[in-house]
Amino acid sequence: MAAAPFVALQWLVAAGAATVADGYDEAAWWLLALNQLVLAPAAIVAALWLGTTVGGRAIGLLSALLVVVLPTLGVLYALSRFRDTYVDRVLTEAVGIGNGGRFAAGALSLLAAALALAALRGERPRAAAIASGLAAGVAALAHPSGALVLVGIALAIAVVWRPVEAGLLALGALPGVVLAAGVHGLGLDVTWEAFTSSLTGLREYLWSNRLLQWLPLAGAVAAVRGSLPAGLLLGGWFGAFALVYGASPNVSVDNGSYLVAFVPALPAFCVLVACLPLLVPTLPQRLRRLGPAA
Repeated sequence: MAAAPFVALQWLVAAGAATVADGYDEAAWWLLALNQLVLAPAAIVAALWLGTTVGGRAIGLLSALLVVVLPTLGVLYALSRFRDTYVDRVLTEAVGIGNGGRFAAGALSLLAAALALAALRGERPRAAAIASGLAAGVAALAHPSGALVLVGIALAIAVVWRPVEAGLLALGALPGVVLAAGVHGLGLDVTWEAFTSSLTGLREYLWSNRLLQWLPLAGAVAAVRGSLPAGLLLGGWFGAFALVYGASPNVSVDNGSYLVAFVPALPAFCVLVACLPLLVPTLPQRLRRLGPAA
């Protein structure tokens, strides 16, 4: 299978992060096994399928690769004084060895996104729609931010109107989202001052905050060139995080909590970055000739 090498690489990355990280809250054995043996492979397969759907086989392979390695590349992107914080707080969460539900929420959200797009494309639409809703609901239970993938799914549904599939998807997601709201709460607290403060913090601790701002925007444009529903889904999903957590006064860049908050949206970011080659004129057609779209 095409996903197998990426799964093996994911395990190597997770083992490496566990070796170099220090003083982090380790995941319980059952959560570690669930993340690495079930959710990580599922996320890799979903990324491979999504990327292939948008831009052909090459984009699919690049999407799967970035889902695995991009968190580790962040170590190089962080300034030296921030690297220990990045490794101990952010990287451990991003590779699924930390004791939290954000990695699970991101993997399940990516699975929900892939299943939703499959439903909108008419590939076993009703079963895929129900499965997508269930995955999104469980993502919200893993961490409340998992519900934000539904923003992107709603945008995709708006341009490919399938009322039956939309209803089934909502029905599948409703129990999990309602239960998550009761257990975790889904309150929204955003301010413009917090947004500008976080951007300033990114500039202080990372090589460039402008690049992080423009990569998802350019990736969304590129993804739309390949597939309008997929581009809106991925862009809407990540954009919801940028609004909810990018402007939250409850997170801070200096202690790593800002980047940790974005871990559930990291799969969307990776696929958007993988789509950037689609911005090159005539390249999308050539990439599709290298390998068919899903």
